[in-house]
Amino acid sequence: PPSTLYKIDEEAATMANKFQVMDRVEGITIKDHKEDFKSRPSFRLINPCNSNMGRMSKLILDRINQDVRNATNLNQWRSTEDMLKWFRNLEHKNTLSFIKFDIKTFYPTITKELLSRAIEFTKGFTSITEEEEEVIFHARKTLLVGQDNSTWVKKENPNFDVSMGSRDGAEIAETVGLYLLAKLEEKVFNKGECGLYRDDGNSVIKGNGQEVERVRKKLFKMFQDEGFDITTEANITVVDFLDVILELESGKYKHQVCFSRIKPSPQHSQE
Repeated sequence: PPSTLYKIDEEAATMANKFQVMDRVEGITIKDHKEDFKSRPSFRLINPCNSNMGRMSKLILDRINQDVRNATNLNQWRSTEDMLKWFRNLEHKNTLSFIKFDIKTFYPTITKELLSRAIEFTKGFTSITEEEEEVIFHARKTLLVGQDNSTWVKKENPNFDVSMGSRDGAEIAETVGLYLLAKLEEKVFNKGECGLYRDDGNSVIKGNGQEVERVRKKLFKMFQDEGFDITTEANITVVDFLDVILELESGKYKHQVCFSRIKPSPQHSQE
């Protein structure tokens, strides 16, 4: 009903007053890169409701995530350089192989229950007040308002959404990512063998093809237990990850460079 919008705004006003920031608070994308796009087009809802409360949630989550990273030393990469530091520090690279994995539909698959588990995990390394937790979950309440003032909500979990492009969407992904990394080190890999950049993961393992397959199956199961599907590339020594090609046998890496297509002038010779 239309009253849903007013209830969410009322709740936001109460929180803004509590945090003393009242004076400062106030589309659809087609995923055409998928292999089966022509026969089964899929869509991503970008920023259905970019609430200013999300800015408060972002600040809270930034602090939480940094505290957890400092306390656990989990490999949550926030840049290419973070990932390269991990790669450079790997010992005996020529005896290892990669298992690269990608979490499918990461943001939409994050549920309220999963985020609750992730926040409970972070409480072991930092302090979170009830009010801060309330802000984080309030910012998940998103909806679309039509031109006729009709309100549209998700059929499943209408009061919970992690939107790509929302003010705290990346920080929510990092919080869940830290929780998943802890699970990976507990159930699948040894300390320091794996890392995540949002929904892209990379790991190394020492062993033959049979051992790699055993670990790959454990990897699938761990993510399935948390409600995710993944794709993997396993038992490889060269991997294209982020914007870098990593080579284990040589221990070297190289950045990928994209060149613009420039029409040559008459005086340019072909090489």
